[in-house]
Order: sequence, then structure tokens, then C-alpha cells
Amino acid sequence: AAQEAVQGLHLAPVAPPHHDTRRKAAETAVAVLSDWQLAKQTKTYNTPVCEERIRRYGDKLIDLVNIQRADHPVKDLRIYLLGDIIEGEMIFPGQAHLIDASLFRQVMVDGPRILGDFVRRMLGCFERVHVVGVIGNHGALGGRARREYHPESNADAMLYEVVRMGLASERRLS
Repeated sequence: AAQEAVQGLHLAPVAPPHHDTRRKAAETAVAVLSDWQLAKQTKTYNTPVCEERIRRYGDKLIDLVNIQRADHPVKDLRIYLLGDIIEGEMIFPGQAHLIDASLFRQVMVDGPRILGDFVRRMLGCFERVHVVGVIGNHGALGGRARREYHPESNADAMLYEVVRMGLASERRLS
């Protein structure tokens, strides 16, 4: 079902950045994304706040890389997703009253939009982007019974796969 949904979505390929031909040794930039707790709702945090913070993180990453690029090439980016990107559901008692989106919306709507936009934006700034994803406990399914689920039954893993499928045509992304 996820693959069918992604196939119906058309994302234009991201234009690559200008190729840096300088001979100085190139550096690789690193972006670490962790513990967004997407959909967690407090007085100062919710899904729109998360989206804005990730957008600003991307702005600052690009600004810092451009400072480095004044001296030497920075062609590649490594993105490390360290888990708990989504808040999940049924992880602890009462959690349903502390989230602003269902697990479906976290994994299939808001998460892919926010993470997908971040990755696409980075593809516009770097010649190559490599993503590594680690799952978190908030992605676990089944509440207290989660130990009985297969280890791959994790909403963080599902989100990563939805975004990967959506960006499968990007040849500079691995």
C-alpha cells in the first residue's frame, strides 16, 4: 500500500548543486537528526514547531557548510537518523492525550513531508547524500506488548522506508 501511494506521488528530481572543481581536499558534512518526537504535544512543542525547527536546522547546516566552502570543497553529506523521530502511540499510559497526530499521520503524512523536504533540500546543496537510519523505542508498536513484535515492526523504520521509496529516483542519494 505504501509503495502504491508513493508511485502516485510525483516529485521532480532535485537539481544538483554546482560541481566544485577545486583541488583542495574535500570534507564531508554530517547532519544528526534524533528525538524529534514528531506529534508530541506540549505547551511549546507540536508538529508545526517540529517542522519549523527542522527547517531552521537545515538553514544553519547550509550556512555553516557555506562558510567551510569559502576555503575548501564540501561535496558530500551524511545524515544520521538516530531514532525517536516519531512520538508513536501506546508507548506509555496516557500518551494518546499528549500527541497531535495519529501514528498513521506521523509515518505516512507529516514525517515523510518533513524528513523528505529536509533530504531533498540537502540534495540541492550536496553532490551526494548518504542516509543511515536507526530505530528508536518510540517507534515500537504494541505498547507494553511490543517485546512480542518482530524487531522490524517499528514506526521509525516505516517512516525511513516511506521516504526512501519516495526518493528512490534520486541517484545521488544512498
